[in-house]
Amino acid sequence: MIAEQVSNVPDRTTDADTIALIKQVQDMVTRLSDNQVRQVFSFTASLIEANENPFEPITKQQVLDDIRESKAEFAAGKGQDASMALSDIRAEFGI
Repeated sequence: MIAEQVSNVPDRTTDADTIALIKQVQDMVTRLSDNQVRQVFSFTASLIEANENPFEPITKQQVLDDIRESKAEFAAGKGQDASMALSDIRAEFGI
């Protein structure tokens, strides 16, 4: 299985936060199907091959507009508290 190969990647860094993040990613990947892992790798490869930042720079006004829109959506009941959303994601993926 692809996920097993990923989970056996040795740690090559001494930075504790980086190691913890790598272990979390490895744990998450082991829970994905081979098809899902291929999709993640394909998307990641496409970003690397493009050799460009997929995120366009935005202005301060765009950030403020996005925050205003997010607040309005949350007030209208279209959002979820971030801690609850992260908790749901952790539960869904067994993290």
